[in-house]
Amino acid sequence: MTTKDLFEEKNKRLLELQAQPSCCRIEVAVDFDQHWLGDLKRSGFDASANTLWIVEGLLFFLKTEQVDNLLKTLKEASSRGSRFVTDMPSKSLLNAPTSLIFLSKLRNDGYPWQFGSDNPEGFLQMNGWKVTKIKEPGEKGVGEKRWPYTVQDRSIIGVSRNWLICASLDS
Repeated sequence: MTTKDLFEEKNKRLLELQAQPSCCRIEVAVDFDQHWLGDLKRSGFDASANTLWIVEGLLFFLKTEQVDNLLKTLKEASSRGSRFVTDMPSKSLLNAPTSLIFLSKLRNDGYPWQFGSDNPEGFLQMNGWKVTKIKEPGEKGVGEKRWPYTVQDRSIIGVSRNWLICASLDS
C-alpha cells in the first residue's frame, strides 16, 4: 500500500531488475488525504487477523493531519495484538540548522519532510498505539558499529533524532 506514483516507480525498477516476487503481492494505491480502508478491504485484507504494519520511509513526507489519519485508520483496521513498526524523525531534526541544506533539496525536488515528533511515544499513544520498543541508529543492536555519530541521551531536549519504533494495539 502506497501512492500510485510510488508504485509506478517501484514497478519500473523491479522490471528493470527482472525481479520476481516470492510471495503474493497485492498493490493498493492510496491517497493519504482520502479514506482508503475500503480499498484495502476490497483487495482482500482481513481486519480480523493480526497484522504487522510496516510503515517505513513514509511518515516524514506526510503532514501531521495525514499521519494522525493514517495511524487512526491502521488502528481501525487492526485486531487486538496487531503490531506497527516505523521510522520517524524528531521535530528537532526538521528544525536543525545542520539539516537545512538536505531538507531544502528535498523541498525543491517536491518531496518536503513535513512531520516529526520529539515525543513519539505520546504521539503514537494519542493515536491508539502503545510503543513497545524505541531505538535510534547507533544504539546497541541498531548498527552501533556502523553509525558514525554519538547517540545522545533521551533527556537532552532539541536533539536531531531518527526514531525506530515498534508499537502494538492492545485494545
